[in-house]
Amino acid sequence: IDAEVLGFLYHPGGRYSDRDPVPLLREQVAHFAPIPDPLAAYRGMSWMTPIIREVMADSAARDHKLQFFENAATPNLMVSLDIEDPDKFKRWMEVFDTEYKGVANAYKTLYMGAGSTATVIGANLQQIDFKTVQAAGEVRIAAASGMHPVILGLSEGLQGSSLNQGNFTAARRLTADKTLRPLWRNLAGSLQTIVPAPPG
Repeated sequence: IDAEVLGFLYHPGGRYSDRDPVPLLREQVAHFAPIPDPLAAYRGMSWMTPIIREVMADSAARDHKLQFFENAATPNLMVSLDIEDPDKFKRWMEVFDTEYKGVANAYKTLYMGAGSTATVIGANLQQIDFKTVQAAGEVRIAAASGMHPVILGLSEGLQGSSLNQGNFTAARRLTADKTLRPLWRNLAGSLQTIVPAPPG
């Protein structure tokens, strides 16, 4: 907190609620914001805010994998039709999209009519190296949290030599030194305005 800050104005229910704001002196507030918000450094932000896209991608990967196994491992297709009438072709596309488009319809069995052909253009989980793609996202999320992948038991952290005791001890020490101790110091400093120090 900047040294010139004299106090805080707390808005119960949010700044735009109908309730009156509550003024608080600086010594009445414990201000714990270990990650400053670039747009509002006084406020701070969640450690997940900078990696929200990684979290969304990880969720999408989980949904993709679930659909893959629920609906059978069928790759994406390009469908060509022997239809010259544009209106008929458009109606066929609308029916096809209703039945097969979107993650909820992924990997369903495709039924074709006469004069149509299907060509595989997609990839299965092995071809897109799904495990590596998902593991990379997990590691980036773990890094943003300040927790070592070995400590969290993530797949990337548990491979090969990472399983030995020396690597686990080093990961534990790194997590303590870079994440937990600084957070504890910051929390203790933030609380000292409202929690009196113990005697002695």
